[in-house]
Order: sequence, then C-alpha cells, then structure tokens
Amino acid sequence: MSSRPTQVIRFHVRHHAAVMSGEKVTTVRWQEQVAVGPATFVFGDGPTAPTLTGRVLGVETHPLPTLSAADARQPIGTDMAAFAQELRAGYYPDMPDDTEVQVVEIEVLDEPRPTRWFAERTERQRHAYARRFIDIASDGKDVDGEARLIDAMATPGSTVLDAGCGAGRITHALSVRGHRVIGVDADPILVEAGREQHPGTDLRVLDLVDLTPHVGGPFDVIVCTGNVMTYVEPGTERAILAAMATVIAPRGRVVFGFHTDRAYTVEALDQDASDVGWHLEHRFGTWNLDPFTGESDWAVSVFRSA
Repeated sequence: MSSRPTQVIRFHVRHHAAVMSGEKVTTVRWQEQVAVGPATFVFGDGPTAPTLTGRVLGVETHPLPTLSAADARQPIGTDMAAFAQELRAGYYPDMPDDTEVQVVEIEVLDEPRPTRWFAERTERQRHAYARRFIDIASDGKDVDGEARLIDAMATPGSTVLDAGCGAGRITHALSVRGHRVIGVDADPILVEAGREQHPGTDLRVLDLVDLTPHVGGPFDVIVCTGNVMTYVEPGTERAILAAMATVIAPRGRVVFGFHTDRAYTVEALDQDASDVGWHLEHRFGTWNLDPFTGESDWAVSVFRSA
C-alpha cells in the first residue's frame, strides 16, 4: 500500500464557492505534479485557508499555443490568448508561450471517507459522544490525564497537533496550559460541538490522511488519543502516519493511545512508525504511566521522529 500523503491543489480563495458547488470542475496547471487520485483543495494561503476533500479524475496535457476553449473546458468563444495571459498574471508569471499545460478534472467528495467511526456510529451517537466528557467532568471525574502527560513532555509554548481531536477536550486543556494547539477531526459534528464548548479553540474538520503542512507546524508534539487510530478508514493507517511525518518537527514526539484488542494492533503501529522513520521511545499501560505488560488492555506509545 502506498504511504504517499494526499496531494494538495491550491486555488485562489475566490474559487472556493464554485468548486464546492460543483460549478467549477476543471483547472489548468503549469509545471505542477498533479496526478489522478485523492486530493485536498486549499483556497488561499495560511493555516486557516478553507479546504475541501476531493479527488483528481483526469489529467490531460495540451500545448499552450493550440489550447482550445473545449480543451480547457471553457465557454465557447473564450479568448484563449487572454485566458493564457490571465494564467500568467494570476499564477505563473514565468510561463512561456511555447509550453505545455495540464487540464485537470476534479470533484469534491460530498461524503466523509468510510472510516470505522462513521460506520459504527449513528448521528445520534455522535452527538451524544460530543457531550461525553462534559458529562464525565460534571460528575467530578478527571478528564485531563492525557493533557497532563503531554504537557509534562513538551517544553513550554510548544506547537501541538491534536490529531482526531473530537470535541476538543485535549486541544483546550493544552491551550490553557500555554501551548499553541490545533485540533483536527474528520467528524464535523464533534468539531462544531467543540467550538461551542471551548470558544476560541482552534478546531478544524480534516481527515488525518489529508494532513499536509498547510495545516500548520512543524509541530513539536502530535497527540492521537481515544482510540483514534482504531476508528480510521481500514488500510489508511500507514498513510496517516506518513501524513503526520510531513508536519512533525525534527526530533518531535508522536503519542498514540488505544485499546490493545482492536483491529489495528500495537505491532502494526510499531511497523508503520518504523516505516516512516520513527523510533519507539516509551510505551505505558495507562496515561498515568503504569507499566505496559502482556496483560495491558491499553497502550500509550511515544515515538520520536528523526
């Protein structure tokens, strides 16, 4: 299975609505490595730029001097000389007259990827989960164990990615401890609930396999707790670690926590981590640093990047 992260295709922010609605389904590119397959569409610059999950359906190469309106999927009668000049003015100032361009056909994916989370949870259950830790905390129980451990291993003011943040419990807890934290999760119900529960916390809707440096970083720590890796789309686990590897800082730590009886095993995690160049630094049986043994039903795994 390929572990190459999902490609990123950038657009001017003015194209966001047209791409999202399906009105714009092609884009003309010059000297960009665009390939058929999954893609993240980014509109504008900066870490808060809007994104859409989609895919590239086809790529055609045409000589620019003979590029027709039909080739570029433009309206009949389009002045193609003016079209080429707009490409230069807006995107490619060094593009010569005698080059080739790529006409890229795209589509936005309306539904989230078929993760175990979406397959195993109804919408009602997802709404209930969004309140789970609020209810636990209201009973006076501790909900900050993960955040305390991450805070202890991170230097003050570290950049942290909460990968699979849910409703932002850990994102918020680390933020109030002085770290710069971004939380991402594929479930918009959880993210919206988190924004209401923790105003001002930076929470974003994003599948982990679509992580790229445009999200931010490099991050000193990536934390991925709450069985997140056991709920992703089957077969994408290694690709997710490869995507994380594009945003972790050199010598950064990546921390996972999940039950040991799930389809994605500790042994599989170790292999996938090794494949992206990380080494296992610690493994505990709980977030309170109890030893990991053959009887442990939980594994907290701390990896160090190269």
